[in-house]
Amino acid sequence: MLKKICYLGENKDFSDRWLIKQLKCNFDVILVSPGDKKRIADSDYIINRLYASVYERYKKEDVSNLLNEFKRKKGSYIINSLGGFFLECDRIKQNIFFKSNGLSFAPTILLEDLKKDKKSLLFPVLLKNNNSGRNKTLKVINSYSDLVEEPVFNDKKQVAQSLVNDEICYRTEFIGDKTLTFPQNVRIRGDRLEFNVITEIIKAPLAFQKVKQIRSILKKIGVQSFSIEYFLVKNKEVIVDYNLSSNYKCFLIKEKGSLIRSAWLELLN
Repeated sequence: MLKKICYLGENKDFSDRWLIKQLKCNFDVILVSPGDKKRIADSDYIINRLYASVYERYKKEDVSNLLNEFKRKKGSYIINSLGGFFLECDRIKQNIFFKSNGLSFAPTILLEDLKKDKKSLLFPVLLKNNNSGRNKTLKVINSYSDLVEEPVFNDKKQVAQSLVNDEICYRTEFIGDKTLTFPQNVRIRGDRLEFNVITEIIKAPLAFQKVKQIRSILKKIGVQSFSIEYFLVKNKEVIVDYNLSSNYKCFLIKEKGSLIRSAWLELLN
């Protein structure tokens, strides 16, 4: 009899559909999404691949109900904890978490707090939602006076993050002991910062000990599959984003799908 996986994710997400298809070769996989009549079943494993942006696509009540059920579930081996999900939902907590573990994170502050201390962050800055998410463009703000004019100035869910002035931002996918890295071109056009993926898989520019450290601190909070985005400034990482769930790019699946699949199978054995 196949071992059972309860998979928290979304059928509308390409990465989820692809990964579930791979796992079904070795496991009985049950997909559960917010609002489903299906409950989190008794299973050997629970894989949590919910995105922070799930709140934008489903009723908040449905998301909360699913998370509460996940919190109460006992007896399954969990890949990606509830704590890991909530870390993705809060860039301020990410800032504190990575810095407290000896890693560099781009200075990030809630707009509400920036109002109280206008000198707490050097401009220019980027405007971001507090919860992590994939963005192809971000608004660049050059001064506090410009920030005051922004429609989101009084939005308590908005943060300002220091702009890292570099042309390449790296994204490294972690799946258990395996990593995959690709670069992204970054450029400012007008008042927008643009990200464009370079469809090339490279060796992670992070030192081996840094990769090991990042993997270790996330594993301690129950996270074993995640991604980070970062710049290298004077050979030192500056992390700008952490995501619990990775939307695996089509070129990654095409070139390294077998590695991603084997990494997940190792994680589940």
